[in-house]
Amino acid sequence: MCESRLSVKHGTVRVVHYDEISAGGSVSGRETDPSALSCPYTGTDDGHEREILWQSRIAERQQEIWRCAIYLRLSREDEGTAIESNSIRNQRVLLMDYIAARPELCFTGEWVDDGYSGSSFERPALQRMLQAARDGKVDCILVKDLSRFGREYIQTGWYLKKWFPQWGIRFIAVADHYDSASALFGEKALLLPILNLMNDAYCRDISRKVKNSQEARRRQGDYVGAFAPYGYQKAMINKHKLVVDRQTADVVQKIFHWKNAGHSAEKICAFLNVLLIPSPYVYKKISGQSYKSGFVDRRKQNSLSNMTNNKDVNETSGQSCLSDNTDTQKVLLWSPVAVRRILKNQLYIGILQQGKTRKINYKLAQRCKVPPEEWIRTDKAVPPIIEESLFWKCQSR
Repeated sequence: MCESRLSVKHGTVRVVHYDEISAGGSVSGRETDPSALSCPYTGTDDGHEREILWQSRIAERQQEIWRCAIYLRLSREDEGTAIESNSIRNQRVLLMDYIAARPELCFTGEWVDDGYSGSSFERPALQRMLQAARDGKVDCILVKDLSRFGREYIQTGWYLKKWFPQWGIRFIAVADHYDSASALFGEKALLLPILNLMNDAYCRDISRKVKNSQEARRRQGDYVGAFAPYGYQKAMINKHKLVVDRQTADVVQKIFHWKNAGHSAEKICAFLNVLLIPSPYVYKKISGQSYKSGFVDRRKQNSLSNMTNNKDVNETSGQSCLSDNTDTQKVLLWSPVAVRRILKNQLYIGILQQGKTRKINYKLAQRCKVPPEEWIRTDKAVPPIIEESLFWKCQSR
């Protein structure tokens, strides 16, 4: 087994690279079956019984070396609070100092989720770390505090009370002074649920404040969205104001004039593709925007992203240069659906309609449609691209 030493502020940390440790081996050199270190689950939900079993396993491990993974997380809402102690760098320093002061802890690796909310456990680095724990490569997880691991009350509690004990994982939240190897039953039964509830309440409070702030902006006529609609771009000075994008506004005008001349959406779509005009999706991608559309499935988006990253899309036409993939070509081209969305959008006559969808709740990313009568409508909020008379003529055709 290969070892190296890593210097930190208050001493040295013995480092074992987790990919060099066999799934069944221990750092002390004695072969150990990871399942033998876990707390056997009896099929009941007796927390006290599980606690006794877990403590017996911990006692067996007192003289061994713990292979430690440190988990670091910073979400957008945490960045907004400007709490310096929550930065990735400061979390790392705190945890490495903690390991350096304890010879039984051996640093194995770090997993970082930067920009991910704690309300969801579908975080790439977190899932990779948990898989390393399943594979027997780490048996101790360190976080700055419980909120770094997660802010969702039910799922956080499930990991702490069931998943970690079953897999023989020691869990340490440094700032909360919590260590599953030494915590008393009362601490686990009372302290952890309270901390989980506080973290969950914080997440709910942040979600409510963001929702109220966005609604207030919408009612003031400000644009609230990650990307500007086709035909517009965000103003340089105020990102909540839209200005006309001359390059794509001309395309929007052509679409309305063709419709007024009696052409169908399918025919207009064919015109645009013959002229090699990039579709709205492709235009945003070749403009360097990290754009993902709800109207394009994930498999096709990934295919297009790989092509644009590899310069496989012509920057002037938006057409595929190298790929013959039929699904990808469908994404690159205009569709009748995209044409109809433009023809029905009142934004092009200066009417901004927002709040058409909303999240089901603060714990889920899924959104539901809002009835039209509840949309937030602001007249003359943006400069029009189409004359109002032309717009309504096209609606009647």
